Amino acid sequence: MMYKYLLCLLLFIVNTSESIKNIPQTIRNDQINSFNRVLRSSLILSTIISMDSTKNNVAIASSNIIKNNNELYKNNNDLISGFLSGTVSRASKEILLHPFDTIRARLQVMKQNETIDGLYDNLYEGLVPALVGGIPASGVFFSIKDYTKNRLKNIGLNKQQATIISVAAANIPYWLIKTPAEVIKTRQQINSNDTSLILFQKIIEEKGAIDGLNIIYSSYFSNFAYALPADILKFLAYEYLTLMIYHKDDKEKLNPFEASFTGALASLLSQSMTTPLDVVRTRIMENKNNNSNMISTIKSIIDDEGLNKLFAGTIPRGVRSIASGAIQFASLEMTNNYFK
Repeated sequence: MMYKYLLCLLLFIVNTSESIKNIPQTIRNDQINSFNRVLRSSLILSTIISMDSTKNNVAIASSNIIKNNNELYKNNNDLISGFLSGTVSRASKEILLHPFDTIRARLQVMKQNETIDGLYDNLYEGLVPALVGGIPASGVFFSIKDYTKNRLKNIGLNKQQATIISVAAANIPYWLIKTPAEVIKTRQQINSNDTSLILFQKIIEEKGAIDGLNIIYSSYFSNFAYALPADILKFLAYEYLTLMIYHKDDKEKLNPFEASFTGALASLLSQSMTTPLDVVRTRIMENKNNNSNMISTIKSIIDDEGLNKLFAGTIPRGVRSIASGAIQFASLEMTNNYFK
């Protein structure tokens, strides 16, 4: 803008200088002085306009930088707080509640009228793979869930839609990480005196590397099919109960007691409704021949053992879900509140 002013002024100077050559000296001096005053005023005005425009551009640029930095800071907070809450809650749940999970697994693989010797023996069998696979998997799950949910809400999706999509997205890498450890853990819980490493080596040696990995990951889809509705129900129920009981939404903080109470109810509801899917996935992980899928497993259980077998392990699952939900959501809210 200032360059246009200067160019016009220079052209004016040239034309004026030619036209005033024949004017008497005194008049010419007066005109020159007047012209100089006009020139100085014009230059000052153009400078002010240029400075004002520059200030506006700088202000806009600064505002964009601050906005981008705030967005980046919030994105990093979502990833960090999600990872921390996931790892802390998973470690706590496994250490405190693993015995209930062991009893559940043993009850679910029992055939009709069959008993398992030592149902309550060595209840911490399988704890090591549960921790090794579960802790990083849970950290990744909550990082992706929290990050994705907030981004989806920012582009206009409502809270329920964002929750469903983010939970589905987070479960994909979660079970890619956790499935091998989940298979080893389940087999140790049911019937194995071997360590996790030896059990893994036996699978690879007996079946070969490719077939061994196929067996280990054969339960990926059954695990995902169980976890997806269970997690969606749990998180939707938690959001609904939080609003109904405490009249709070995502923008308001819950204290640990409120979060643990609501989380326990939400987890109990979701786990109670998905017990048949849990029985099916446990049977598939226990199968050493990699020759079953969800449909065939459900049909086999109903034909051979009856429909009620699909609800085996309901009591230990229920007890574990109450404590698990309380620990998980209390840890989640405490970590999120710290980073807000």
